Amino acid sequence: MDPGRGGIVLSVLAAAMMLVTYMPALKELQERTAEIQEGPYAVHAQNAFEQISAITPEDALIVFIKPRALARFTGRNSMAHLPESTPVEVYKQFEAIGPTHFLLYSELPDPALENYIRTNRREIELIWRNQYFRLYRKV
Repeated sequence: MDPGRGGIVLSVLAAAMMLVTYMPALKELQERTAEIQEGPYAVHAQNAFEQISAITPEDALIVFIKPRALARFTGRNSMAHLPESTPVEVYKQFEAIGPTHFLLYSELPDPALENYIRTNRREIELIWRNQYFRLYRKV
């Protein structure tokens, strides 16, 4: 057998083995595409980001559970508290950093932020809401 020919046969065999190995995973991925959520690209999220961008100042700092998505789609600075934080730690984080706004999304609950808003009602006011989102401003 010619070494060049053996290399071709070996390459074809290796490609076939990889295809057979990955075929079940590819089939499963194709079947699950109906379950994939649109996330920040969902129409309701895009509409909310547009509204948030329109009603907040450019220098706003918004607390949101998904800060990178919010920053990308609104052009506003965004942050999230550390997920394992206690209520006292959340309060200290916010006092140190000084966020101007807080955003809640019903599809991604954030109990720590909800608790912060509930316990600091005198300092926070609801300025916009829709079916999915609630935007608060620190006064």
